[in-house]
This record gives sequence, C-alpha cells and structure tokens, in this order.
Amino acid sequence: MVSAGTVGSGSSTIAPIVPGGPQTTLDALAASAAATSPTPPAIEVEGLVKRYRKAERNAVDGISFEVQAGEFFALLGPNGAGKTTTLSILTTTLGPTEGRARIDGFDVVADGPAVRRRVGIIFQKPSLDRNLTGEENVRFHAILYGLYPYAPAFGLMAAGYRRQVAEWAELLGLGREIFDPVRTYSGGMLRKLEIVRSLIHRPRVLFLDEPTTGLDAPSRRALWGYLGDVRRELPGDGPTRLASPDVTEFGLHGGGLDLHDHIVVVVVSVG
Repeated sequence: MVSAGTVGSGSSTIAPIVPGGPQTTLDALAASAAATSPTPPAIEVEGLVKRYRKAERNAVDGISFEVQAGEFFALLGPNGAGKTTTLSILTTTLGPTEGRARIDGFDVVADGPAVRRRVGIIFQKPSLDRNLTGEENVRFHAILYGLYPYAPAFGLMAAGYRRQVAEWAELLGLGREIFDPVRTYSGGMLRKLEIVRSLIHRPRVLFLDEPTTGLDAPSRRALWGYLGDVRRELPGDGPTRLASPDVTEFGLHGGGLDLHDHIVVVVVSVG
C-alpha cells in the first residue's frame, strides 16, 4: 500500500488509490485542505463508485476527496488501482455507478459539456495524429473547442491563435519544430506538444494520466521542468495558473515500485 501525506509546499498533496477499499485517507486530506482554504473546491468527489458489468468488485470503491484552487494533487497506486477510471469519470468519458463529482462547480454527469470546456488532459499514451504537423494537431484542437474559426494554414489563422502557439512552443522548447510532422518527434517532444495542445483552450483543471510512462529519466525530469516553467511564466492574475512542483522532490520510490509510472496528476488552475 502506498502511504498518503502532504509533502513539499502547502499546495502539494499526494493521495493514494488502493484497490478494494474506501479511501478514508483521502477524506482526511480533503478535510484538512478545506479547513485551510476559504475558496470553494475546484474538484469535489463524493462517494464515487464504478463497477464494470460482470465485474466481481468495484474498480473505484467509494472514494471522496476535494482539491482546492491552485493545488497540485496526485493519485498514487499500482496498475488496476482505479486511477485512470477515476480520471475518466472526472473528464466525462466514463459515467459513475454511484456518487457525484463536480469540476469548478459543474456536475460531470449533468453538465458534461461545461466540464469538458474546463478541463485539459494529457493521456497515458500520446493521442496525436502522426500524419499532421505539431501545429496542425494544436489547430485542430483549438477549432474543435470553438476558440478560433478554421483556416487552412497557420499564417491564415487568427492573430491570437498564432501568438498563443508561438509563445507555448518557445516556452516548452519546441520552437520551429512545432511545424514538423509529428511522426518525426521523439517521446519527449510528443509530451511537449501534448502540453501545448492541452493548454491552448486555457483549462481550469489539467489532468495528466501517468505522463512520464515510456520516458527515460532525463525526459521525465524535463517534462516536470517544462510544466514548472509554464507555471512561472503565466501571469499571477491570468486565467490559468499552474501549481506543478518537480515530482522528483517527492521521492516517489519505495518498496521496489517506481511510482513515476504509477501516478495520475491533477494540476488545478482555477484562479
């Protein structure tokens, strides 16, 4: 079992999901966070249960927790513990069997479209179109969200879009490579591009599902470093603020388990 506790700064929390039992430790962490924060929680989860058809036990078993605005929150556990299932419910791609969950005050079942506009996600495996350039992947995402009208070329897109892409690409070290075909990207570059894509619509909450899976140690450190750069570069009163401490400070190694590959990170950015 992975132990739970508060680590690093006051805005960083690590909590476990363990197969087969209620998450009372998560409740204690949530109560502690609520007592110290005057703002409403950005994520509220109450008695969340997911049981798949014909399954002998719940995939998610009655978990409850809250995540405050500006907080870095992580779910830790081995494969099959229910981390991705929980994330899928919070991002509306999977419905709960019981319980409730809200993102920025919107119910994930009743207010699905509003929730989807408020979340960004980086999946466990890259979900990019390898036949497009990096910028074309980002453009497709922005158009689907209704942020900008369609144009067949980057130079014909709205000035706001072109400025956003240039700023993110520079910040994350992609530079002009964002105009290269995705099939030429390394694993680290794919993750950088996914960060750009996930932030282009300025989400209120950013989810990362085991984002370092398949990356070597230098690429893992670089990924968390880039997220830290994003947090520092964004204006403090802007619509998106990220709290993303370097995960290496948590010492996520124990019991022979490399927890870098068993982590779902929730970066809350409600201002």
